Amino acid sequence: MFGNNNQDSEEYLGNIFGWKLSFIGLGVILLLAGIAAYRTYMLDAEIGFEEPVNSLDMRGDTIKIGKDSLR
Repeated sequence: MFGNNNQDSEEYLGNIFGWKLSFIGLGVILLLAGIAAYRTYMLDAEIGFEEPVNSLDMRGDTIKIGKDSLR
């Protein structure tokens, strides 16, 4: 039932791009993740887990709406 039968193995074509390209893609992803982590560490950038800054003006909407003109 779960074993490898001949019909399944004949239909399986494998990785169409080849393992070499897959490993190159993995290397590029890891390189970009490393650069992002390094820049975050070196620039002391906030990652986003901290509380938002409370110094912003949070008064809400300042647009004044007049009387409804449809009534």
